[in-house]
Amino acid sequence: MNRIFLVGALVLTSICSYAQLVPWFLPGNNITLPTEYMGCDGSSLAPLQIKTIPDLNIQISTSDIERFRLLPDNTYTVGSSTVIADGFSLHCPDVAAFYAAGAPGPFSLEHLAAAIDNDFQDAYRDWARIGTTYTGGKTMAYVGLKDGDEHSDLAIQLAKRS
Repeated sequence: MNRIFLVGALVLTSICSYAQLVPWFLPGNNITLPTEYMGCDGSSLAPLQIKTIPDLNIQISTSDIERFRLLPDNTYTVGSSTVIADGFSLHCPDVAAFYAAGAPGPFSLEHLAAAIDNDFQDAYRDWARIGTTYTGGKTMAYVGLKDGDEHSDLAIQLAKRS
């Protein structure tokens, strides 16, 4: 157990030390001082923070394709329901394709989606907020909490299209 912990600590320290050497280049986000970087100092006790002060998305891309989006305070309509989607996240092979297919945003706190075939808005339930939604392959599933009047239940919902 101690060896695993030691190896993990060494790997994390190495990654954090390397991260400070790599500049964070984005258009409009110029590095003006040598101390401006994305990463953490291996000897620092301060946590790495990624945040936006105004209500902006946090987006993560690979191969120049957006794969993950964390929403700020947000409200939109899914099916016939108004969704307060504060802090909802979308993990998808192509976030732009997900929105282009007609989805207004993630359906629950965490939404794992195929980039296409996400038109399940009519299967959305008002109570499906604190959990994970899965869409793709002509199927939508939700696993999470269903709020009740006096208590919450674990709910598993499946909707399939032919």
